[in-house]
This record gives sequence, C-alpha cells and structure tokens, in this order.
Amino acid sequence: MPELYLAQPVAYNSSYGVYWGPPNYTEAWVELTPSRLNMPGWGLMALSQQATVGYYLGDNLKAVMDSTRKAEVKAALGLGEGIVADDVLGMVIELFTRYADPTGQTRWKPIMPSVRGRRTRMELHLGSQVWDEEFDQVKHPQVLNVWREDYRQLRDECLATQAELARVGATWEQVVALRQYVWAEVKAGRKPVLSLWERSLLPLLYLMPPYHYRKVLDAARIKFKTPWELLSDGITSDPPGPMDTTLNEDWGCGDSDNLDCDLNWTETDGDFDIESNKCAQVSSGGLDDARVEDVLSSDDHYAQADLNDYSAIDAFAAVATRFKSDTRTYYMGHWYVGSNQDRIIKVTTGSESSLGTAGASGIAAHTSKLESNGSTHTYYRDTVQKVQVTNGDITGNVRSGISGYNASKVNTWDAYVAADLAAGWTGIVEGVTNPGKVDDVAAANIGEVIGVA
Repeated sequence: MPELYLAQPVAYNSSYGVYWGPPNYTEAWVELTPSRLNMPGWGLMALSQQATVGYYLGDNLKAVMDSTRKAEVKAALGLGEGIVADDVLGMVIELFTRYADPTGQTRWKPIMPSVRGRRTRMELHLGSQVWDEEFDQVKHPQVLNVWREDYRQLRDECLATQAELARVGATWEQVVALRQYVWAEVKAGRKPVLSLWERSLLPLLYLMPPYHYRKVLDAARIKFKTPWELLSDGITSDPPGPMDTTLNEDWGCGDSDNLDCDLNWTETDGDFDIESNKCAQVSSGGLDDARVEDVLSSDDHYAQADLNDYSAIDAFAAVATRFKSDTRTYYMGHWYVGSNQDRIIKVTTGSESSLGTAGASGIAAHTSKLESNGSTHTYYRDTVQKVQVTNGDITGNVRSGISGYNASKVNTWDAYVAADLAAGWTGIVEGVTNPGKVDDVAAANIGEVIGVA
C-alpha cells in the first residue's frame, strides 16, 4: 500500500540537463505549484515506502486529517484558511477546487474535466483513479473561469490576425490559397513563383486563423453541454462555427532544412530537417522541439507519430500536446531507453518536470501517442496505455508538436497526426438552435468563419 506525503520534488541531473521530479520511489504524484513557475514547489506523492520527506499524510486516502496534519498542510502551501476536510481524499478535492487559482498565478490551477463518451468527468489520478465525479458547474465553478481566461487570450490572437490582414489588404482565403499553391509546387519539385506582395503574406501562415475562436467555442459548447452565450459570458457575441480538426504530416516534400510540408512548423529550439521523407533531429546537446502552427479546435487533443530513436542510451523522441504559441511550454510523452521507462513530462519555458513514469522495455521503432483530456494525460506506446497522470498547469493551448534529445541525427518522426478528441456528445443544448450554423456572416467569409487552415 503506498505511503502518502505532501512533499517537494528534487532536481535530477541527466545527460541532457536538469529536470525536476519526485523521489525515485514515488509511484505517482500530482503537482501543487503555480503554473507560472518553471519548477515545482510541492506535490501530493504516493511513495512505495516511508521516507523522511515533507509531511506524512497516511497510508490510504481515508486516513484522518487531524489538526496537526491540517496545520502542516496550511503552513506548507500558504493557505489563507485551514483545511476543512477530515480525510486525505477530502483534502485533495478541497485543494483542487476551493483553493485553486484559475489564473495559475498564485496557486495551482483547478482540475479540468475530461470527456468520457457522453459524460464530462472530474478526475484525479494518483497512481490509480482516486477522484471521479460528474462535472457540475455549481459544484466546480472554477472550471469555466479557467476556460474563459484561456478563451479570451485565444480570441485576442485571432483579433491580432484580423488586424494584420487588414494592414496588408488580404483575406484569409487568399492566405490559405497561397499556402496550397506553395505546397503543391514544393511537392512537385518546383520552386514557387511569388510576387513581392505574396511573399509578404507568408508569415501570416503561422498566425492563429482570424475566426478560429468560433471553432473553439463550439468545442466547449459540446464538452460542457452549455449554451455558447453563457460560456462566452460577453467575451464575444459571435456564434460558434463547427469544430473537429485533424492534422496530418508525412514530410513527403523532399529533403529540406525546413520542416514545412503538409503543415506549417516552427523549430522552437534546435534544428530539424526533412530527410528521406521523415523529420530528422539534426542538433544535439539538449532538449529540442518544434511546434505545429496549424491549430486544433480544443486543448483536449492528442499527438501521435511513428518514431525511431535507434535505442541510443541518451536519446529519445517524443510527441507534444498543448504547445504554447509563444514559449517552449507543452506536455510530452515518450519512451526513454536510457532508463527503460515510458514517461510524461511537463515542459515550462524549456524546463522539464517529470509527471509520471512506468518501467518498460521497448524497441527503437515504435508509435507514440500522447492524449491530453482535461487535466488527465495519457501516454500510449504501440496502442498500449503506459502512463496516466493528472496535471492542470497547461491549459488553453491548441497547438501540438514534437520534441527530443539526441546525439545528432538519431531521432526520426513520421506519420504525424494531431486531432481533437471526439466530443462524444452532439446534441443541441436547450435554448440553442443550430449551434453550429453561422448565419450572420456573408457567404464569401465562410472560410474565415470556420478557420480554414
């Protein structure tokens, strides 16, 4: 039976740098750290043995929280008020509801619900699933506060794109058509012929589509089963557009030092090339990553790719979800031959925190998939679930990507796919008719409304 602690993680030195994580004998843990920080402060940990770390909470979730334990937790986490719950499970739920901060600035963010078929569930995994209940807006009011803050920021990105289009005198349809032309020419082995004005439009391909916030609103309407007018809460008066996005990349554009092929990529750190119709990591010496600038309709999505890390002891290739648009912040999942572990890592502005591991052997060529669903993150290798953790720090990001560490041209990626998770519920919320219909926009702008990209 695991021993439960409130404790601080430790720093580990690896061949590719320093990363943060719990003690080696930790079976599972959940961070309790403001998301603005790039290193964890405290965490709830399930250890395989008793240890002299942090504050001991007991050997099961029903362990009594006496006044001494409550005072220790209050002091360690800097809580303004004391813990009300009388057992460990109640305390865990209280920390992620009552004491959570929707902005992540002063405390950890609240648990965000996951979609399970037709149901939307609040989940927390600490080795096993220790909290699972139906999402309720009244009982879990912080959830929509987190979503609205993320949505406001995403809509601001869309408005910035609208302003840039107006400045250069272009429509989004023209930008999309230009991209399709460039891709067709490159795949045919020809050099695209572009005017100076067309060249000036190319940087727009990396921006958020101007009306993509309508797709995101539709995804939330479906997930939370709530009229979009209530969800947006005055952020926008624009109705939702149809969601559901799938992105594919096979790098079949011929050898290039630029990853752009079927999708638009930004090499956020390090150097990646297209070699033999695959993505190859060229740089070495640290964690490198690349972001897909094409966007999904929700932060509930997955990323998957066929990988080959050649079983190099100090190499790994990973897929990434919820990649932030302006920093190296994301979740990554991978198998690491150096320690024979499947791992889920949180990367915050380039700094790594290990969220969960599982010992397992493997082979160099494999398929990795990371799924982020609410605050639940699940890593699959060759279709088999390996690691599942809870972390709510990174929310709202609708981009994906890849990451890895190697000793130069060891890692390759192919058959990359990123897609929104199936919502599982497509009914119409009471009071809303034709929620996916955009009938107040001229037909000529429909491509912009649904965020064609």
